[in-house]
Amino acid sequence: MTVDTRVRDLQGTRLAARGMDNRVGTWAAAEALRHAVEADVDATVYAVSTVQEELGVQGAKMVGHDLNPDVAVAIDVTHATDNPDVAGKRRSPVTLGGGPVVSRGSANHPAVVALARDAAADADIEVQLQAAGIRTGTDADAFYTSKSGIPSLNVGVPNRYMHTPVEVVDTDDVDAVASLLGAMAERAADAGPFTVDI
Repeated sequence: MTVDTRVRDLQGTRLAARGMDNRVGTWAAAEALRHAVEADVDATVYAVSTVQEELGVQGAKMVGHDLNPDVAVAIDVTHATDNPDVAGKRRSPVTLGGGPVVSRGSANHPAVVALARDAAADADIEVQLQAAGIRTGTDADAFYTSKSGIPSLNVGVPNRYMHTPVEVVDTDDVDAVASLLGAMAERAADAGPFTVDI
């Protein structure tokens, strides 16, 4: 059964609808590509929408293999847990309207995390940090194990009530994700190679 809902404007810059977790990531990727083209960045940038992310990240496996990029950034949603009905032990520091979420750990390459944080600081974009376990649950899980290992990053859009017919996002967060990705593309040529000193 599918609940028939429409996109609803809420207070301020917030929207509610079902399927936000796919739509906002695709929009942010397309908008980031537009930013990169307008800035005439010195990097080749692809904006790709994959299939079967929740069924084994199959599409991302193919993209990682076929494109063989120097860096891959997976754009997805992450749980905003700043609402009162979330139990204290399930609360995280991610807030709706708090900006893009840059993950640390597992699939998130330290040099790409640094690129994102530096680009955000230079562009005056507020970012939130989130710890990732052994899996991010995003396409980044496939990218970082493709080929010889593609330096990857998961950037999240805060989303309240994920996987329900009333998912809520803040359009300021979605815009900020696109701006962050555009700023990363502008710095990418100078940031490589993506190696880590050990």
